[in-house]
Amino acid sequence: MRVFEQARGEKPTVNWVGKTSDFRPRLLAALALLILGSTAAAQSAPRLNVVSWNLEWLADLPTMDKHGFWVRCEAKHFSNDTVVKGLPPCSSVGAFGRTAILYETNKLLPLRKRLAQLAEDGMDLLAVQEVADAAALRAVLPSGWRVQCITDTRQAQNLGFAVRESAPIRLDCTDFDELSLPSSPQKAGRLRRGLELVAQVGDADGPKVTILNVHLKASCSSRDMSSKGHNGAEACATLQRQVPVLEAWIERKAEANEPFLVLGDWNRDVEGEIRHGRPARTDGSDPASPSVNKRIRYMWPELNDGAPAASSMRLVRIDRQPASVNGCHARLDQAASSQLLLSRLQEATLINGQLSGSLLPPLGASDHCPVRVDLRW
Repeated sequence: MRVFEQARGEKPTVNWVGKTSDFRPRLLAALALLILGSTAAAQSAPRLNVVSWNLEWLADLPTMDKHGFWVRCEAKHFSNDTVVKGLPPCSSVGAFGRTAILYETNKLLPLRKRLAQLAEDGMDLLAVQEVADAAALRAVLPSGWRVQCITDTRQAQNLGFAVRESAPIRLDCTDFDELSLPSSPQKAGRLRRGLELVAQVGDADGPKVTILNVHLKASCSSRDMSSKGHNGAEACATLQRQVPVLEAWIERKAEANEPFLVLGDWNRDVEGEIRHGRPARTDGSDPASPSVNKRIRYMWPELNDGAPAASSMRLVRIDRQPASVNGCHARLDQAASSQLLLSRLQEATLINGQLSGSLLPPLGASDHCPVRVDLRW
């Protein structure tokens, strides 16, 4: 992981008919003070506006030019080949244009515009997936933003966090390498690791939240993970192995009494699993008991088994309507909050005890929509 840091009176007189001679102006003044005090309190209350966004193979243009990326990809007819280690496959960037100028116009400019809009709308923290390196992320950030940390791999699909420099937040990042299944190397190489960030909002006594940024195994978005003999069966088997690793992280945070939020590209329609009441395992065993990877059928009931009790989570309720009109993935990007986190947030900001979020139009910069979640204590 690479971490980047740069230089927050008198009593009214009453007449005999029961009227106060100066009551009304004093009442108005008191109301004004009350309103101002309430507004100031609301403005000073700790808040963290978080956006998660898969940036679809974002790469750094100077690095691409330095390694002759465009010429080499042209020679490959922009096939699904990786011509430079650490940079995306040719086909993944060719969708935006087969020259540096077109990539700048069709990919980078819309991305910069969208991120600037999100910053103007109050974004404090940005969690990203599918970024080649820190230089690629830094090149599209709005003014006044910095890269806080990023996973340091040569896979061209790293995860990172960026933060608004003026935000009163103390941050600490840690790689969650176990999620990449290092002891079970895949044919295509190591999987994407997770990236954990502890954010303390406000002063030294301010609230803390641990945020886990994930990009789980793709190509097994909704089917029974235990089923065999289909396209994607290998991907599902890999995702099965990631689930207990993620569950162990959730349980560690719960046992440590740490409120947490898991977000990113889950590559899984866990909302559908909940909606259809999918079972956790093939043998019907209690998901709170020790798991056997091959018996895991569906992710959410396995992760959210309520053991220990503090590990209980609720999905963030995300408005997914923008996906249908903006051509981005509708169900892959998710966020889940621990019950402990929910218990510490302002009740007025929750809907039936559940955080709400929204997908936002990507302006053509990615095949994923940004997901925004607002935390208020």
